[in-house]
Amino acid sequence: IQVLDAKSLRRLVAGLDKKVRANMALRFKHVEQPDKFLDSEVDLDEHIKSLMQVAGSPELYPVLLDGPAIPTLLSLLSHENTDIAADTVELLAEMTGADAVEEFGEEARGLVEALVEANAPELLVQRLLGFKEADSDEEARAVHNCLAVVENMVEIQPELGAVFVEKTKLLTWLLRRLKRREFDTNKQYASEILAILMQARAGYGSVSNQAKLGSENGIDLLLTCVAQYKSKDPAPGEEEEYMQNCFDVLCACLMQPDHKAAFVKAEGVELMHLMLQSRRQCRYGALKCLDFATTRYALPAEKLVDLGGLKQLFGLFMGKAKVKGPAGEHDVDSEVEERCVSLVASLMAQLPATGRGAARRERLLAKFVEAEFEKTDRLMELLFRYQTRVRAEERRLMAAVAEAEEDEQVDEEELLLARLDAGLFTLQQCCVVFGNLWATGDVGLRRRLLGALHQKGQTLAPVR
Repeated sequence: IQVLDAKSLRRLVAGLDKKVRANMALRFKHVEQPDKFLDSEVDLDEHIKSLMQVAGSPELYPVLLDGPAIPTLLSLLSHENTDIAADTVELLAEMTGADAVEEFGEEARGLVEALVEANAPELLVQRLLGFKEADSDEEARAVHNCLAVVENMVEIQPELGAVFVEKTKLLTWLLRRLKRREFDTNKQYASEILAILMQARAGYGSVSNQAKLGSENGIDLLLTCVAQYKSKDPAPGEEEEYMQNCFDVLCACLMQPDHKAAFVKAEGVELMHLMLQSRRQCRYGALKCLDFATTRYALPAEKLVDLGGLKQLFGLFMGKAKVKGPAGEHDVDSEVEERCVSLVASLMAQLPATGRGAARRERLLAKFVEAEFEKTDRLMELLFRYQTRVRAEERRLMAAVAEAEEDEQVDEEELLLARLDAGLFTLQQCCVVFGNLWATGDVGLRRRLLGALHQKGQTLAPVR
C-alpha cells in the first residue's frame, strides 16, 4: 500500500477531476443509455473511495484545498447515482471527524472554511432531503453520514449551527424525522443534532435557533415525542439517549418566555405532572423541564400547584423517591436534589402573597409546617451541606490565589465557576426559600429555623 504524501494526493485530486468530467460527458452523450456510462460511474465511485485515506492524514488537508477538490466533491452530492453521492458524504464525514479535530485543529478549520465557502451546508442538506431511508440500508447509512458531517462541522466551527438553521431546511427535516413513530438509529441521531443546535454556547446562534424551532411548532412536537414515555421506559442505549435529547431540547427552548407560554398552552405542565406521578425514567426530564418552565414565569408555577404537583415535588425534595437518570457520569441524586431546591425557590418567587392567587402560596408554605416541620428540617440540612461545600471550595481558591505568582492574572470568572460547581447556586436558592419562610412571620417556623441555625452555632447573618 502506497503511503499518501503531497505528490500522490495531487495525483488523486487530478484523477478525481478527470473522472468526474468523463462521467458527466458520457451521461450527457448517452442520456437514454445508462449502460454506456455505467463503467465510468463505477470508476468514479472507486476513486472517491480511494480518497478515504486522506482522512487519515489531516496534515495534507492544505494540499487538498489548493485546487478544485472541494467544489468537485460537493458537486457530486447532487449526482443522480445515489451510491456516488452517498460515498461522497461518507468521505466528508471521515474528513471532518474527531481525529482531524483532536490533533490537527488548524487544518480541520481550514477544511470547514473551504466547505462553507463552497456552500456545503446548503448542498449537504439538499442531498439529505433527497435520500430515501426506507429504500435501502445504504441510503439510511448515508443519512447518518450527512448528520455526522453537520455535527463535525458545527463542532469545528460552532457559529455554523445558526447557518444550518437559517439558510437550510435542516431544522424542518429534523423535526419531521422525530415525528416518525418507529424508533431507529437515525431518529436518535436527529434528536442529538437538534440538541446540539439548540444548546449552542451563547453567541453562536442558540437563541435564534430556538426561536425558529418555536415558529415551526417545535414545542408541541417535542412534547408529543416525550409523551410516550410517561407509561413506558425507553429501551437502554440509543432510545434512552433519544428521550434525554428531547428533554434537553425542551429545556433549552424553555429559557425563552414565548416558549414557556407555548409549553403551558400545549399542556406541558400537565404532562410533566403525569410523568412525576408515573415513577418512570421520564421523571428526571420532567423535573428538569418544570424547573426551566417556572424560572421567572408564573403560569406554569400556578398550574403545577393547581394540579396537586406539590405532593410529588416534595416527595423528591425529601429524597423519599428515587429517580433514574441518564446513564453515564451523572450524579443523578445530587442533580435531582438541586432541581428540587431550584423549583421550590421558583414557586416561592412566582406565587403571589396577596390577591386571588394567594391560596397557592399558602399551600406551598404549609408544606414546611406539616409533619412536624420535616420539610423545613430538610431545607436546613441541604443549606448546611451546600454551605460547607462552598466554604471549603472558597478556602481552596483563596489558598490557590495566595500561592499564585505576582504577575499571574486571576480570572474572576473561573473563580465564580468553581464556586458554582461546588454548589453556590443551590446554596443561594436554599437561602431564598429560607428568607421566604422567615418573611411569613409564623412563630413556629421562625423558631424551627433559628433552632437549626443555633445547633450549628450560626446566626441569621449568613442567609441574609
